[in-house]
Amino acid sequence: MSTSVFSNHCPSCNGAIDPTTGACCKCGEVVVTETDSEPVVFGDKPSIGILTTGSLETAVAAKLDALRPQVQAEARRTLAAEAELLQRSCGILQVDLAEVQNNATAENGEAAVQWAEAERLGLTLAHCQQQLQKVSAALYRLMDGVWGVCTGCGRKIGLLRLIADPAVELCLDCAQKAEQAKRPTRNRRR
Repeated sequence: MSTSVFSNHCPSCNGAIDPTTGACCKCGEVVVTETDSEPVVFGDKPSIGILTTGSLETAVAAKLDALRPQVQAEARRTLAAEAELLQRSCGILQVDLAEVQNNATAENGEAAVQWAEAERLGLTLAHCQQQLQKVSAALYRLMDGVWGVCTGCGRKIGLLRLIADPAVELCLDCAQKAEQAKRPTRNRRR
């Protein structure tokens, strides 16, 4: 079903509707209507507005997009705190790993246990370093003004995806393609 703006006035406050955004200039609410129906107003006062007209999906997407600067500011704080925590964790793991490796070389009956612990710490350290690299890359994208843009295709990454993981660098489509490329292909015999 197609959509159109019902009138150029808000049914809630009779304020003027901005034709480019569909938002009421007075109360900020957005009027989205379906053809041959009465206007539908989204949001109660006070409202940040949806900032668009059209289908409900378009209206929700536009409202989410309007929140992008706030999400970006929160992502900056979250990523900086996470980077600091990961740096400390990596440092602690490096010290623990060196200590366990030194103890494992000593002549004692627990050398095998110590080497197993060293291997576990080494894997944990590698994972911690990978996470730190991912978070640092996201912080650099923030500084460069390209945070939230897919490094694979250049399109905007969905805001809900960015909220779930502020360090994500691929949109959902590119992430799915990358995941499929990692999977081994099976040779099918007929």
